Amino acid sequence: MNKKLFLICIGVFVLGFMMMYYNLAILYILGMAVIILFAFGAGPRLDDDGNEARYKKDQARLITLMWISAFYILSGIASLFFVS
Repeated sequence: MNKKLFLICIGVFVLGFMMMYYNLAILYILGMAVIILFAFGAGPRLDDDGNEARYKKDQARLITLMWISAFYILSGIASLFFVS
């Protein structure tokens, strides 16, 4: 994980944590829906052209999205321990 991706993941974690901590669960769920919509287009495409560079780019984009979504979900779980 590079530094830019790590900072984005920390920002997403803080955003998700604050939404759940301040009882904005509907916004948190909408954020999850947005991540799911991005995931539909992020995966590697199966084309007949066999373009290896495009496949690697799509694979890297999917891995980035997986890191971001993991931090987002972890922020919601972590906030459950702090909400009274």
